[in-house]
Amino acid sequence: MGGLILIDGMIINQNGKDGEIALIKPSPEGYRELGRAAFFSSKKSQAWAPLAFSRGKLVIRDLEKLVCVDLQNP
Repeated sequence: MGGLILIDGMIINQNGKDGEIALIKPSPEGYRELGRAAFFSSKKSQAWAPLAFSRGKLVIRDLEKLVCVDLQNP
């Protein structure tokens, strides 16, 4: 349970319980995870808000914090 968004043919999925995001390459062969990242440090973090993407930036939030991730310049 959590948010997901399709960006340039890649899926970004956010775990609703801890806010961690995963980069997934969709494929008929099966699940292929390319990476994970955590931006929230609270053990009580819940992230149920929809993800937003604009001009190369991904906006994610949990109950305590809002984070903007620049996907163009890793």
